[in-house]
Amino acid sequence: MYIERGLKWPWDDEEQRADEDPDHASTEEALAGHQEEAEEAKEDAKGPAYVPPPITLRLDVRDFSPQKRQAAAVHRTQFSPDGPFLTMPDDIANIAFGEEHYSLIESRMPTPEQEHDLFDDLTLTPAPNP
Repeated sequence: MYIERGLKWPWDDEEQRADEDPDHASTEEALAGHQEEAEEAKEDAKGPAYVPPPITLRLDVRDFSPQKRQAAAVHRTQFSPDGPFLTMPDDIANIAFGEEHYSLIESRMPTPEQEHDLFDDLTLTPAPNP
């Protein structure tokens, strides 16, 4: 959608820096040598690889995209005001961030393999009056 509209791709600057200085294309690559040594040292003590749990619920949150972006904007340490998340055109953001994914890790009740709502199968009973 960016290309179709002739918009500047948010990650172009990073790609350009990589082309200009292949030895130090990014901060991550500049630190890669040190990180590789640290990773090799950790490799022996490492446990099994993390396998994320299956997604059991996908929620369409496109109707709430404006609120989601407003909420993200107040987290100044997480999102740069001129970064791609907050400067992305609204209709593209609506597609890119319009679905939330959740994984049910544990339940005390029988549950379906795929849920349709965060509150599926919950029955709320009033607390007894003392």
